[in-house]
Amino acid sequence: MSMEISVPFDRELRDWPEDERMREWMMRVEALIFASSRPVPSKILSAVIGSTVPVETVIAALLEELRPRPYELVHVAGGWQLVTRQRYSALLRTCLGKEGGEHDLSRREIELLAVIALRQPLTRRECEAVLGRAVNGDDIGRLRGIGFIAAGHRRPGPGAPYTFVTTDLFLEHFQMNSLADLYELQAQKQDLG
Repeated sequence: MSMEISVPFDRELRDWPEDERMREWMMRVEALIFASSRPVPSKILSAVIGSTVPVETVIAALLEELRPRPYELVHVAGGWQLVTRQRYSALLRTCLGKEGGEHDLSRREIELLAVIALRQPLTRRECEAVLGRAVNGDDIGRLRGIGFIAAGHRRPGPGAPYTFVTTDLFLEHFQMNSLADLYELQAQKQDLG
């Protein structure tokens, strides 16, 4: 059974001229995405537009309208989010300092995160076996503190160690919709090299 999201306003806008109706739906969707600190799922966006137009149509119109802007609408972690275009990242880091790159990771942390992302769920010992080196507890703690990894299920056996998995914040930060995007990138890299 699907749950309907109740909205206290006219979704359909049947009395509005067609072009104004689409403009209003686009503005509603953009406002909702802009106000959210997390990606907004299409199901929620559908609740603020009329039932006669698919949310994909409104998103496509927004994508076109935002083309000349310094930010873009991206589909990440199962929802839609506004992000600054990549070409402005150096400018933001320079002008805003750490705010633009608050998750600067060390090489060790990047390697650990990559292993967990590609082979999850993994225990600390399994990460060490893949990396061929000891895994620093501080690195795990930092990745967990940032929110890129979380504890997964426990492995059966002696000590029942926790496994580590990536989170939706990991997907958001690296602008991926799902882990399948990571495997696509890996396959593309192998094709090139």
